[in-house]
Amino acid sequence: MRGKKRKAEPPALKAVREGTFNMGGFTLGCAILDDGWRVLDLEALGKALGFTGAPDNRETARARRYGLPDLLAAAVLRPFVDQFWSQSEATPVVYRRLEGGIGYGYEVTTLPVFCRIYMDAKEAGYLQGEQLQIADACERLFKAQATSGKVVFVDTAASAQARSASDAIQKRPAKALGQ
Repeated sequence: MRGKKRKAEPPALKAVREGTFNMGGFTLGCAILDDGWRVLDLEALGKALGFTGAPDNRETARARRYGLPDLLAAAVLRPFVDQFWSQSEATPVVYRRLEGGIGYGYEVTTLPVFCRIYMDAKEAGYLQGEQLQIADACERLFKAQATSGKVVFVDTAASAQARSASDAIQKRPAKALGQ
């Protein structure tokens, strides 16, 4: 019907665990969703990298239309976004947070993609100001994540390992008794 606004549907995915982890001196937010996806919280990632927000302009609107996060909206990043982001099959994830509200994120495996875009743009001399600071932060994160398993960090932060260990301990007596 014309004139009536349609109520937005709530996200179908829900966080079953949420937490933070430290990598390269940065605190990153994460969640494990009810479908098993492990996601990085986009807002926390931006804050960790020193991103203060994209300007409300044509480039930001264009980026959002194509499903890109504001963190990658700058026109100077476009060649690197085209090179790396399209190959990553990164899909924005909208989910319901444990405490209510809506969370926005990307699968944890996209972290190196964010980093490579900024690192390569810096190497090419395309960045300035805040973008250079973000690129430096990305370099530190990239090096840190190269030596650690991201999924393990997310599982630890979101308490999934603690739950699994508890389940395993509870099953031991039953196994010992031949049940």
